[in-house]
Order: sequence, then C-alpha cells, then structure tokens
Amino acid sequence: MNKNFNLHKKRSMKKSKRKSLKKRQTLKHRYSARPALWSVPAPKHDLCEVNGRVRLYHYTPIERVGSIMTHGLIKGDVVGGLDEVDANRNWNAPNLTAENKFHNPANAPDCRTTNVRLEIQFDATDENIIPYGWFDKTYCGGQNVRAIALGNARGGRNGNINDQFLYRGPIPPNMIKKVSVWNQETGYWDRLSKNQISDLIKEYEERGMSCIGLPYLVFDWLRMCGFSLNDWTGQVRSYYQKTDGKEVMAPLYALTDFINDNLKGRRLRNYKIELYKFRFSKSIYETFEYIIKTYNKISHEPVGTDWFQDLRKRQIQCLEDYAVKAKVSAG
Repeated sequence: MNKNFNLHKKRSMKKSKRKSLKKRQTLKHRYSARPALWSVPAPKHDLCEVNGRVRLYHYTPIERVGSIMTHGLIKGDVVGGLDEVDANRNWNAPNLTAENKFHNPANAPDCRTTNVRLEIQFDATDENIIPYGWFDKTYCGGQNVRAIALGNARGGRNGNINDQFLYRGPIPPNMIKKVSVWNQETGYWDRLSKNQISDLIKEYEERGMSCIGLPYLVFDWLRMCGFSLNDWTGQVRSYYQKTDGKEVMAPLYALTDFINDNLKGRRLRNYKIELYKFRFSKSIYETFEYIIKTYNKISHEPVGTDWFQDLRKRQIQCLEDYAVKAKVSAG
C-alpha cells in the first residue's frame, strides 16, 4: 500500500511540475510578445481639425476641478496588466475622449449629477495624442477594449475605446477652454463662468485635511501600487510633494512610495499584485500590516511610534476640518 501511495505521490509531483513549467513558459511567451513601451511608432490621430486645432474632452467629478485648474490635468489610469508578467506595465496618463455626449468611463456612482466636462484644445500636429485603441492592442493585449465592452454590456456607459485617447504629457490649465456641468432639466452641458471656476479653485485652496480630497477614508490605490508613479506627465511626484501636507494618508504613501522605488523585478511585481488584491478582499488593518511589514524588510528605519502619531494627528485634523466646514455650511 505504501508503495502505491508513494508512486501516486511521485506522479502528482511530476504533474504539478509540468503544469508549473507550462505556466512559466506561457508567461515568458506573453512577456516576450509584448513590445517595449514606445518601440512601435504611434499612428497619427484622425480627429477633425478646425484651423489647425483639435478638440478632446475629459469627464471628472466636480470636486476635482479646483485641483485640475491649479495643477493641470496630470492623472489617469492606463491598465497594462495585473499579473506577474504585466504588473509593472501600468501607467499614469491623462485619459481623453472625442465623445462630447455624457458617458462614464470610470464607472463613478451618480456621476451624471456630479461630473463636469472639460474641453481641451490641442495643436492638430501634437504627436503626444495617442489613440487608446491602438495602444491597448499594441501594448496591453487588448484587455482594455474587453473591459470597456463588458462595462457597456452592464450598462456602465464606458464609451468607445476607438474614440478615446491618452496624452503623453501634462495638460496645463490654459489648454482647458471650457468647464461644463450637466443640466438634468435641459439635457445639455452648461458652461461654468470664470467666477464659478474661480470659486472652485478657492474652495480647493482653502480645503482642510482629506483623503485624496474626500472627507472619509479612501485609499489612493494607484499610488500605493506604484501605477501612478509610472508617469507619462513627469509631474505626479511634484504634485504629491505639493499636496501631501493636506493628505491624511501621506504617512502611508511615504511607505508605499519607498517600496515602489526600492523593490525591483519579481519582488516588485509580487508586491503590486498582492497589494492590489487587498483592494477587494482585505481589511484596512491587513492592508496597513502588509505595507508596514514590506517596508520594514527593506528599510534601515522601521516604522515607529512617530509614524503612528503623525497618522493619528492627521485623522483627527480631518474630522475637525470637516466639522467646521459643515457648521459653516449649516450656519
């Protein structure tokens, strides 16, 4: 009986090794099949030109307008993959569309009443306008077109990837020619006045402590996983330096920035994959624990009591700031 058991065990181990080898070979093939970024020349856009200019749009929650009109449009998620081959192939770049009708590519809840439309003008010869459909097919294996199609099938109003574009650089405020808000009664976009935009900028500048601009606990997963640090605009790190003073989770992001800057190769990919899974399956405590343990393994200055005190101080300040704001609004 022991002889049969040992024989069965050996066969199972051989089968497991063959499956593991096949998986590694498949992943290796996928990795080698993906070209290096920008090694394939991007095609010119086919947008309609008017006097040598082209027009694109960006949809965003109205609470982001003050930041965008201060720092420019510099953030956007470009998904290349979330497995051990592609975890390092996720980027940050402004996401744009030629669709002037309302749609919701980010699947934001209740977005029709809270989103604004930014109208941006470019020189028609601008080579930094990258067709998203081409980029997805060339560098991402077509996974974005599949995700958008699935979102549309579920009623998500994700738009058409062939009408969408990525921008290889920052978009300063002076390129944003109109900011419009959706009018439910008329079914049209109403343009905000200069005074209304100035009020949104002032509100942004006078904001208190928050979690990426919101008064409740929310993580910047793109930053924590290092995706936004893989940046086409060259301005995201500078933006974080300017805004972390009013960011509740800045102490946590200091750890994740360090991890993303210092881990390399497979260790970095594994960290990104594991942490991204936490977004859907783990508690806040487990997320903090994983990040702190990872940081302590590679840092000469492990997390201490000062770090926890700073985080707690920021959380209390956030509650106090929004309590004052609520009192003023009610009063």
